[in-house]
Formats: sequence, C-alpha cells, structure tokens
Amino acid sequence: MESRETLAQTVRGTVPVQLFMPDPRPKRMRVAGQLAKPQRATPPLDEEALRDRLRAIRVDTAEHLDELLEQLTGTLREQYGVTPLEAATAQEAAGEIVRLAGPSRRVLVNRSATVAELLPHLKARGLEVVETYDEQFVQPDQGVERYWQLDLVSARAAWQAFHPQSAHSAPQPSAGVGVLGVNVIAAEDGTVFFVQHLFNISEILERASKVVLVIGVERLVRDRDAAAFVARAQARYGALSVALGIPRRGGDNKGEVPAGRGLTSSSSTCDAPRHASQAPLQHTLVHIILLDNGRRAWLADPRYRDLFLCIGCQSCLLECPTQPYFGGAAGWTPRDYLMAFVGGDNPSLRECITCGRCRARCPLDIDLPTMISEAEAEAGATKWQDQFYSRIGTLFQVASLTAPLSNRLFDWPLARQPMEWVSGMDRERKLPRFYRDTFLRQYRRRPSGPASDRTVVYYPGCYANFTDPALGWAVVGILERNGFRVLVPDHLCCGCLLYTSPSPRDQRPNLVCR
Repeated sequence: MESRETLAQTVRGTVPVQLFMPDPRPKRMRVAGQLAKPQRATPPLDEEALRDRLRAIRVDTAEHLDELLEQLTGTLREQYGVTPLEAATAQEAAGEIVRLAGPSRRVLVNRSATVAELLPHLKARGLEVVETYDEQFVQPDQGVERYWQLDLVSARAAWQAFHPQSAHSAPQPSAGVGVLGVNVIAAEDGTVFFVQHLFNISEILERASKVVLVIGVERLVRDRDAAAFVARAQARYGALSVALGIPRRGGDNKGEVPAGRGLTSSSSTCDAPRHASQAPLQHTLVHIILLDNGRRAWLADPRYRDLFLCIGCQSCLLECPTQPYFGGAAGWTPRDYLMAFVGGDNPSLRECITCGRCRARCPLDIDLPTMISEAEAEAGATKWQDQFYSRIGTLFQVASLTAPLSNRLFDWPLARQPMEWVSGMDRERKLPRFYRDTFLRQYRRRPSGPASDRTVVYYPGCYANFTDPALGWAVVGILERNGFRVLVPDHLCCGCLLYTSPSPRDQRPNLVCR
C-alpha cells in the first residue's frame, strides 16, 4: 500500500491550467461588425442545443466515473509526475492540507463550493483561512439585493464574454499555500479550468509556493474540449448570480479600492491578458486532491443522482427568495443547502419554500425542489405545524363560513397567542380578511360572460376565493377584455402549501399532482 507521503507527492508541476476570464474583445468585435454591416442580424444562440450538449457531457461523467478517474490518475502520474490523493471525506482532505501547510498555518482559498466543504474542518484544525474572493471587488454603498435589479444581457453576449487564458507562476513564489477548488478538469490530458471574475485565482497561482487543487469527482469530464465547454457554461449561467452575490455579502471596504492585491508582497501582473505561450506553473509545487465526500452516494441513490449532473454555475441562487437567509457566510446555493443536509452538516431544510425557481433557472433542469421536500420528509423532519398548514384549504373554508366572526377572533390579542403556538405564525402578523360571500358564489350569480371562441379555465385558489374576491374579478376582467371566455370550475384547493411541506409526494393532492 502506498505511503501517505507518496500519495501527496510534490513535484515541479507542469499541470496545464486555463482561466476563463471576462474579455471585452468579443463585444468590441460584435459591435464593430454591426456598425460595418448593420443589415446582417446576429443569429440567436441555440440554447436548446447548448443545454443538450451540456447534459450529454455530464451524463457521460456519471455513467463512466470510475473509467475517467482511472484515466485522469494515469495521466497525472505519467505526464506530470503527480499522484493525486483520493479523499473519501472532507475531513481526510482537510487533514492533508493541514499537513502541507506546515508551520505557516495559513492558506489562501478561492470561492468554491468544493473548498467550502473543507473550510469548517480547516478552521477546526487551527488554520488561518484567507478567503480572497470578495476582497477583489469595490463594495457598493447601495448594492442590488434582488435579481430584478440586475441589468440582463443577451444569451449570446453572456456566452461570449469569457475566454480562456493560460496561468503562470512568478519566478520566486512567496505567498505560502493556496487551496483552489477546480471548476472542471479533463481526464484525457489533465488540463484544469477555472472561471475567474477578477484576479484572485491568478494571484494565488502566481505567488503561492504550494498549490492544492481540490477537485470534486463530479468535476471530471472526458477531454479538453468538453472541459472548456463546461467551464464556459459555468461562466455564462453563473454571471448574474456573481453580480448578485457580492452586494449581498457586503464588506467593510465599501467604496474603497479592492484589497485583493494585498495577497502578495508585490503588485500583480494579471492586468494584461495571458497568452498560451507563457509557461504554466513552472515554479509552483502542485498537489491534487480528488474529493468524494458523498458524491458516489448520489450516483447510487436514484433520488439524488441528478445532483451529480450539476455544473456548479450557481444559477439556482439567482431567483431563490430565501437564499439570503439560509446561504449564510458560506454563500450556500439551494444545491449546497441540500448537499449539506444530506451530508449531516445542515440540520434542516425548512427555509426552502419549494417555489421551483431554482429548477426553472437550472440549465440541466435538476429538480431540486422535489429533492429538498422529499429529503426532509424521509429524514423525519416534519413538524406538526406542517400538518396544520397541509389542511389550510379546510381552514379557509371554515373561516369563510363563520365570517365575520372569524375575522373578529383573529383580531383578538388573546386568541393570537395560542394561534401562534399552534401555527408557528407570529402573533403580530396581519391576517387576511375572510368573506362569507366568496368569489365563486359571486361568479355563479353573474349573468353569462361575453361569447368567444377562445376559452380560459380559471382556478382562483383559496386566497382569491375566500379572502380577496376583488382579485378574482380583476383576473376575469383582464381575460375578458382580451377576448377570452372565462370558465370557473367548482372550488378545489390546489395543495400548494402541502407541496412546500416535507410530506410524502403521494399524499400531495389536487393540482400539484395533476
């Protein structure tokens, strides 16, 4: 059996590293072309073909993981003299990094979901962890907080915004140990790809005397072309999430010059574009850790197998309404939130409201809402308040039948205290008013609407039917004004709140399951 020292072999590494970085030249060329030949329209990006190729690459990794790992290990040993450490757990990987750090007890890290799995264990072992990402940016005094405040760019512009550049090291590295989570790596030739938004990865690669590349096994793909395609997709789909994340996390240096250049004692040379002719990391000691930490378990479990397809673009973060609350300092995405729960590092998934926006944003259509809901139910994490809310349709009907008495009861301070205990809803929260004369009753009394050969079936739901009939009428009015005949069927609770509670899927009624 190989010794620990052999597994962590250090060499004068020549592992090729490519950085996908923002590059203004494609935009300039595109604008120049439009000015020169304005009659020639730019063809739209084939989004469906892009996503199909992305899924094919990820499925190939999932189906041939052992084969690709064996190929990568052979490539690293034979071409670069590096024997990677295959770490089964985050604790094992962190232990190796602690050993490599030696007496310095200080490591520089990039913002990576893979590295984030190691951070609690590194800090618990007494290492000083310098997180270099946020400090690159000038923190705005008033940054955006929600995705709708962002300026959207076209799909083609986003796809062309990032271009690969080669990394290199300084003649005399001086910044200690760098720990970098890799975006994607090619099994065929060992080329490593990072997505870099400013300069922190470049500086670590240039100045660190030792670099530990931490590669989640799902980050592996077959060849260099596939790796470059996945890295570009990560940059394209994650760009807006990056723009949203920086102001959310904030910092103490609002309006000041970025502090990231303080990582090294000399000024960075990464302002100029890198060229492929520059030497790759000739003066840096390279270590590679292949991290499992439960990933093979995803593949073996049909419930979580699609997690392995995730490219880590963080697009699922963008429209999540509760991410600012569960994301914390680690900046968890919905996918990280679920991973931590499955791995035992997160006690609850209750912040998720199962709105489905993460799945809508995902380029691979990964059904995180269902995974989250079923994971909590199967872990026995259902609270008895969930049973209360799962019957909210019945509660609304009773409150409507007893109105206005029910409204007076809900306004009574002495009644709100036990209601808070039963429902978990704050006693100060304003409750909706219930109507005995519901929207459906009012609709049944109206004369027939305007005739039309276009028909819409409108389900008003519990809220509009029992607490806001005017909203129902507003919907009907808009539809009829646009030439539709509106039909309203008998009332049926949609089961929406039951869907957001961690209950077994086969117990979810009505429209959710139809």
